[in-house]
Amino acid sequence: MGTKYVIKDKTFQLEGYQSAFKPGKFGTCKIDVIVDQATIDALEAERDNLIEYKISKQTDPAKWVVARNTKWSDVSKDKYKISFSWKPDERPPFVDTQGTLITEEIPLYSGSKVKIAFDHYPYPDNVRKEMNTTCKLTKLQVVSCSSGAGVDNGGDDFGTTEGFKIGAPNVTPTVDVDSNSDF
Repeated sequence: MGTKYVIKDKTFQLEGYQSAFKPGKFGTCKIDVIVDQATIDALEAERDNLIEYKISKQTDPAKWVVARNTKWSDVSKDKYKISFSWKPDERPPFVDTQGTLITEEIPLYSGSKVKIAFDHYPYPDNVRKEMNTTCKLTKLQVVSCSSGAGVDNGGDDFGTTEGFKIGAPNVTPTVDVDSNSDF
């Protein structure tokens, strides 16, 4: 039992370190997607039912509890992060905006825009006897790639102003201070 989500009408942004094509330090590939409140509301609305159903199918349901943590975490008001991970040889299909399968590594960094399809289903933690839900990415459409690995080139955020220029520093002399002063 689980639910398949295919979110076609919204574009989401990747945030943080992305290892979509090469495994990270734990041997898995992963992406972090920032989703909106409506997506989380849908996940939370069905979470309890998924967990209750899975607990009811266990041999001793009374020993199981609902896990407090979720697969998503708050980032800011109405913004949440869902981390998707997979083994390098089990990468879900990545497609471009025309639906063509992406077979080579592309610059999929923080700031890239994507559309996602994923499954939301329950799973047991047999050691803690906790039941939780998880999200497994089933397909990703790349809408735009970020220009760099989270590096801001300065841009025109501030416009121009008088003052320091990298090619011609405007070092100003300090005012003479009394030599008997401690500072």
